[in-house]
Amino acid sequence: MRIANLLPTGYAEGFDPAPELLGPGVSVEPVMMDLPALPTNAVDLLLTDVAAVEASIRAQASGFDGIVINSVADYGLRAARSAVRIPVVGTGQASMLLACSLGNRFSIVSVLSPSLRECHDRQLREYGLSDRCSSMRFVTSASEMATIADPDGWYAGMRSRRADMVERIGAQIRAAVDDDGADSVILGCTCMVPVAQDVATYTAAPVINPLDAAFLHAAMLVRMGLSQSPSCFLPAETSRAAVLRAMVKGAAATMSAEAVDDETACGNTCEILSAPDREVVAGAR
Repeated sequence: MRIANLLPTGYAEGFDPAPELLGPGVSVEPVMMDLPALPTNAVDLLLTDVAAVEASIRAQASGFDGIVINSVADYGLRAARSAVRIPVVGTGQASMLLACSLGNRFSIVSVLSPSLRECHDRQLREYGLSDRCSSMRFVTSASEMATIADPDGWYAGMRSRRADMVERIGAQIRAAVDDDGADSVILGCTCMVPVAQDVATYTAAPVINPLDAAFLHAAMLVRMGLSQSPSCFLPAETSRAAVLRAMVKGAAATMSAEAVDDETACGNTCEILSAPDREVVAGAR
């Protein structure tokens, strides 16, 4: 079984689930979206959605058995399910549905900034789960988000399991349960995977690792021979693949040119197409 790990451009690798989680005979391989993840406004989110759908088509053509969109934001999930016939799993949706099986209400705790609230609100409305979400809590400030990919930023700190960062996340998880009434907590970004076990100790409530939830769900669907229903996700014309590819290539070329212009103007390397700090949900990341 081959499962595609769909990642925004600029990520050489994404956080994969532990091999023992999925069992023998299951491989997880990266498939890159050809645009960065930029969900800071509705237009940029639309561009990211298109890139995710186009990458899903490439994954199916490459022989994958299933796809996981490696982001709690579930970029392009609904359209991707119309574009391909293999199962497509959104990390956010898989985690939310799992949370609903563990209790009445859940909270989302993310290391990202409150700018992600509208993105998650959109998901909750689409999935019919708005009344099941107790709260969203965001750990970092705007200034910290600006340096999130720096050598001493949050991404690096979580990879090294820095105690102060674990404490800040854990405090928000505890508050989500004690103050907001959540029965379970979803980690709102797959970049939080390295500290998932650490922060889970801050409450007796279930704390959901979104990456594990998504890949286990994808593997289950493949093993059961199930995929999205064509009556709900009407299959798109195969000719649309070429249209989407042209759109993504054009957008990538334009954004690459913008990156060069911005570097000239600001005197540093902005890396619009590759900087991880542009990935606002990661993978949420």
